[in-house]
Amino acid sequence: MNIWRRTNSKKDKVGLWVNKYSSEFYKYARVRLNSHEDSEDVVQQTFMKAFRSIDSFKQEMNERSWLYSILLNTIRDRISNMQGRPPLLTLDGDDGIADSIIDEHSGPDELVSQKLTLDQLSGAIASLPEQFATPFVMREVSDMKYQEIADLLGIPIGTVMSRLYRARRALAEILTSQVSLHIPPSKNPPKGDQANEM
Repeated sequence: MNIWRRTNSKKDKVGLWVNKYSSEFYKYARVRLNSHEDSEDVVQQTFMKAFRSIDSFKQEMNERSWLYSILLNTIRDRISNMQGRPPLLTLDGDDGIADSIIDEHSGPDELVSQKLTLDQLSGAIASLPEQFATPFVMREVSDMKYQEIADLLGIPIGTVMSRLYRARRALAEILTSQVSLHIPPSKNPPKGDQANEM
């Protein structure tokens, strides 16, 4: 009876997490993997792993960070098993991903400009090293605070800010070159952290 109760308690807890985080995790995975099927599979695996590892979760721990650590590892495993890099993703449709990146308060000209580059965004992100792409997607898609990103990745907040700055600058250059020159994504993404990072 005690074992049965513990098992159902685990199911209840993970069920709450599924309802609370599945949509957010799907958006994150979709940008990183560029596949509806892979993203759904990765999210499902994340919660399955959370269920199997829930005994290691402590009440004082941040549940969102704990689950994200599982999600990130699951995505890394999936990418390592993929043939080549994820193909270009058009961020249109009903996923809600475009709305999380476009500023609805932008002026008409700026909004048009943003929409012109959205279909290039995933390819541009894919061209970045993971150390830059991961915090960028956490900030822009998952709407994490700097401190949350720092805690989750185990790096100083100054490093987070530096990586976000370099990721945005690189993405701006890549997207601008694609729109104005009609050439493939830049082959010169940032290669490492700045020497003066915290």
